Amino acid sequence: MSVGQSQGGHAVLGISQYADSDASYKGTVAGAPASSLGYIITEVAPKALAQALQGEAAGQLPVGTAREAYAELLAYTAYTAVGIKAYQPDFDYEALFSERAAKIAVNAEGTTGENGICLTDLHNQFAADIRSYLSTNPHQTVLNYPGLDTTEFANNQTLQKFLANTQPATKKLNTLTMIIQGTQDLAVPFPVTQSLVEGQVKLGLTIDFQPIVGASHTQAIVEKRPELVVFIKKYMPAQ
Repeated sequence: MSVGQSQGGHAVLGISQYADSDASYKGTVAGAPASSLGYIITEVAPKALAQALQGEAAGQLPVGTAREAYAELLAYTAYTAVGIKAYQPDFDYEALFSERAAKIAVNAEGTTGENGICLTDLHNQFAADIRSYLSTNPHQTVLNYPGLDTTEFANNQTLQKFLANTQPATKKLNTLTMIIQGTQDLAVPFPVTQSLVEGQVKLGLTIDFQPIVGASHTQAIVEKRPELVVFIKKYMPAQ
């Protein structure tokens, strides 16, 4: 049995697919599984960021929520792009970003390919630059920050091939599966995971889907830990 959160959630769905004919594999628990990065960036993110800004203005969300969410998305994109370069050295991942954002994105790789910085630091660098941009452009919002080149992102064939090849759950998963997802997740938006679940249901899989209203990215799997443990004990009891 495998259990994973976020990037790990993506991984365990992959394990489930590869273990399709393994009778010893008992089941999968995926928390906020990363998927559909291209769709998130081009379709979901702009709407989610706009809604976050409205929530900030209404006092429903802390000020800076949209900024932090976009900084995290930029960091994830940088790591994805550097990952592609790891197996295709001629891939120009900097072209996916504006000239300004590319200067930060390169820190995901570092100067040697082995000294790239970790997520928190890269996120903080993007967030700091977004703050700097907004302070010098007071009439703009996070939505105007020159982060990704969305045209290049949508049309780059190397990137699009990678996204298609790494999309989880494109085939029916024939193993017992629980998916946990918070409705206020800004890293892996709820509609993306809901769509993944609905796709599997259409293929005939019965999924134990656990949506948590109001929960954030990590909060969801923490809140559902008791149910997760029950699921594991039920299908993989101790001997």
